Amino acid sequence: MSFNLQEEVNKLISEGYSEEHAGIIIQEALRKNKQLSVPSRDQYGRLNDEAMKSFFSKEAREAFAKQIYIPPHLDVPVASEKEQMKEFLNTLRSKNPNGQTPMRSAQAAIEWFKEQRKKQTGE
Repeated sequence: MSFNLQEEVNKLISEGYSEEHAGIIIQEALRKNKQLSVPSRDQYGRLNDEAMKSFFSKEAREAFAKQIYIPPHLDVPVASEKEQMKEFLNTLRSKNPNGQTPMRSAQAAIEWFKEQRKKQTGE
């Protein structure tokens, strides 16, 4: 179905349709003939089209990354997410080796604030 878009819009306008309605009619005709591929979406706006899902899949990204040349001086290995999280947690634990904070419960927080007040007024 190859045609001049402007001619078809003008033909529909001459038949009495508005420009907006004529555009909708032509868009539906193109969609039915699959010349215009609009990815289908569900009620939440997520893509349902399997081709789009496969295009954005992890495997596709990794395959594309293999095709790109990265100079050796810029090719720095990146730690996995699990390793990064372990390193982050170890850093937090090293700051507080006992693992107890003054805010572990409401009562502990109240006691801590009382101690802070005593320190300020007692000194």
